[in-house]
Amino acid sequence: MSRFRLALLAIGALAIAGALRLHRVRRSPVYSLQRLADAARAKDRRGVEQYLDVRRVAESVVDAAAESSGQEEGTRPLLVTVVEQSMWTALTDSPATAPDMVGGAPDFRSLSRRYEGIADVEQRERVARVGVRLRLADVDSALVVHLRMERADGGGPWRVVGVEDLAPYLHASLEPRLERAYELEMRSDLRNLVNSEGAYFAGHGTYTQSLSRGDLTYDPTPGVSVTILEAGRDGWRAVARHQQTTAECRIAVGTAVPPGDAAGQPKCSRPGR
Repeated sequence: MSRFRLALLAIGALAIAGALRLHRVRRSPVYSLQRLADAARAKDRRGVEQYLDVRRVAESVVDAAAESSGQEEGTRPLLVTVVEQSMWTALTDSPATAPDMVGGAPDFRSLSRRYEGIADVEQRERVARVGVRLRLADVDSALVVHLRMERADGGGPWRVVGVEDLAPYLHASLEPRLERAYELEMRSDLRNLVNSEGAYFAGHGTYTQSLSRGDLTYDPTPGVSVTILEAGRDGWRAVARHQQTTAECRIAVGTAVPPGDAAGQPKCSRPGR
């Protein structure tokens, strides 16, 4: 099981009502975690948002990974979005299709076998830290992951705003997600190029190999470079590369489409594959 799932496990494990033995003391951090579990089990997104700041938790996971691996700051916004989407999938999607993982997210039913209780609770006026003990599938010992919680001025529920103690486990599992995210950016840029070349052809009766603003209305994503390898009246082809990966994606239209490729559809590959 991917180490990346630790953050989701720490929160998702709380969604198993039968496995949780939390003290139902209103206004306490542990009570708010129970309410979060109830909302997640009911797939109540609004209820989840009342007790969990998904964006801030995603940021804390990404920052922990960056601290342990030296990940470049420029990748942070993209990776935060990827982690945030994965967390929502884990918290609200149906777990009925796999025994352990569902679409890349944990199955809540399997988490009941891994949850081993609340390890510790540290609470101050509006800040709390709750340790959740988890037994992972690929190790014999339990791991304690701490949930950082905050409470707004004037009362209200406690909200989970961060996950701690993940840095040693995150880097290797985040790398594949980054690779997929970079590939998605390149694919998107090439699809946009299809639209731009189509507009150019409508006005000139031919395609262009120039990416200058005077010819095409086109701007690739920062970090992505696009090269139009050939272009003419009957077709064109281009390749996209990302400065953070060795993978590259290609696309072609008309007579420039190589055998085996589909016209207007990006195709990505990595060296040696």
